Amino acid sequence: MFLRNQFKSVGMFKLPLVKKQEISLEDVTLIGYDKVNQSNDYDKIVHFFLDDYRFESIYNNPEKKLATLKQYKAVLTPDFSMFVEMPIALQLFSAFKNRWVGAYLQNQEISVIPTVRWGDLTSFNFCFDGIEKGRLEDTTMNDKIDWIEDCFQTYNDGNWITKRTFKKTAVTKGDHYHCLFDAKRLSQYDYSNSEKQGYCSTDGRIWFCKDCFEKVQQKHKLSVIKNTIETVENALRHYSNVIISLNNEQYFLKNENDKIVVKHNGLVKIYDDILSMEREQHFYSKPLKEIIDDIFIGVV
Repeated sequence: MFLRNQFKSVGMFKLPLVKKQEISLEDVTLIGYDKVNQSNDYDKIVHFFLDDYRFESIYNNPEKKLATLKQYKAVLTPDFSMFVEMPIALQLFSAFKNRWVGAYLQNQEISVIPTVRWGDLTSFNFCFDGIEKGRLEDTTMNDKIDWIEDCFQTYNDGNWITKRTFKKTAVTKGDHYHCLFDAKRLSQYDYSNSEKQGYCSTDGRIWFCKDCFEKVQQKHKLSVIKNTIETVENALRHYSNVIISLNNEQYFLKNENDKIVVKHNGLVKIYDDILSMEREQHFYSKPLKEIIDDIFIGVV
């Protein structure tokens, strides 16, 4: 085990191969790796969407939990962190550990679903390697309410989430398809079909998609700052660009030589000033003042 070279490897960096398996994804519910010893609900799939220290042992000493993991329906490969601030060597090592554990568990006759994580743009040279083609892999997040609550409880240790304030935020670029925890900062890489609106903590560390945030709010009252027309006005007065989003359909506003330019779906309208824009421009068939409570706003 010391050399970690016992499994078939692929790609430029020879990552261990996680093989294609037939796994039913009907009625999927997840359980955190940190809770598998306390549960006997073996129809669940084990996830690792946790702080790394909670599951480093699955790489360093994988035999310890084999008997327990074999009882569950399937196991996701461990989601080792891959932040854009990391040296690329550490990002590659995180990918290696993810694939090695997956290959090891499969070798022990455990059903495995690979997860994919990426860091900076360079990580695209390897982040999808080591996964056999022809299957759907999990892409770091999942939309089941059980997982949402489990993730919330995990990250809210010490009120890490509830002590933060959130805003309905729009972005032009996104590198995540769902929710994002402990992001350090939102990435400026853009991937197709990624979420362009959501509830973002004011420090940029946490991003909830709209559906998950509303589900969390049913049980945990998080503080939300309302967007206002003044937010838009002040941004334009300071020559910042404004994004207005609803259902991931976006308008782009900017102040060019004190003229307000609004772009949407390839159409461009120009107004003499901010007040003229507010009177004449409709967003989603409504004036700004009538839609302000519904929309997501970004200032860049």
